[in-house]
Amino acid sequence: MELEQGGRVTLRLARVTDAAAEYGAELVTKDRRFEALARVSLPGGAVDFAHDGDAAPSWLVEVARTTLRAAHRTVTAGGSWPRRLSRWRGGPEGED
Repeated sequence: MELEQGGRVTLRLARVTDAAAEYGAELVTKDRRFEALARVSLPGGAVDFAHDGDAAPSWLVEVARTTLRAAHRTVTAGGSWPRRLSRWRGGPEGED
């Protein structure tokens, strides 16, 4: 699906260890596509991104971080890590 505005975040569970959950992250804007590895530390829930090349826009990375922190809260409440998460958000004010 082509984006005309905003951005899309897709997170796919790669692996879970005693120390962290790792997700393959795809962040897409109307002009670019970025890939990264997102790591959610256990038990604290800190989210780190490792990427090659250009960094994705900070507002889109924040959407991914917020989504993963919510998943962490679900896990700490007794749930399991989602296999796939997808979110769309409009871009920052003034951005098409």
